[in-house]
Amino acid sequence: MLHESLSMGLVYIVIISISSIITIYSFCSKCSCRLNSCGHILPGRLTKFLPSRKQGNYNFWDILGVAIAVTALVAFPQPWLFKNKISLTVFCVLDVNLKKIAVNSELDDGSLEEIKTNLSLRLKMLSIINGGCCV
Repeated sequence: MLHESLSMGLVYIVIISISSIITIYSFCSKCSCRLNSCGHILPGRLTKFLPSRKQGNYNFWDILGVAIAVTALVAFPQPWLFKNKISLTVFCVLDVNLKKIAVNSELDDGSLEEIKTNLSLRLKMLSIINGGCCV
């Protein structure tokens, strides 16, 4: 049992690492302030090691890449969470709070524009993955 837990923990660490890189590549590498004035500090610095991208609006593939990465982060621990109700409850509370986060794009004039995504579809997918909880 411990051997399985350690191996699955290592797999999840790999999933977290890959998901972070995908998210930084999809969003942070297109930001105009990433190299010198990134408010997030670490992601802006990490983009220097990723392939360069043209600054601009986020496209379908950027949003899809992050959606897949987030789905992997949410779906992977589900079998273990259903075995431990306390962990499942904590996970659901954190998941609900993450749904309140808005994703914005900074315009040339410095104002923010919310990125139009199909949030209801994401919530439906999470509801199915979570077996009906957390929505």
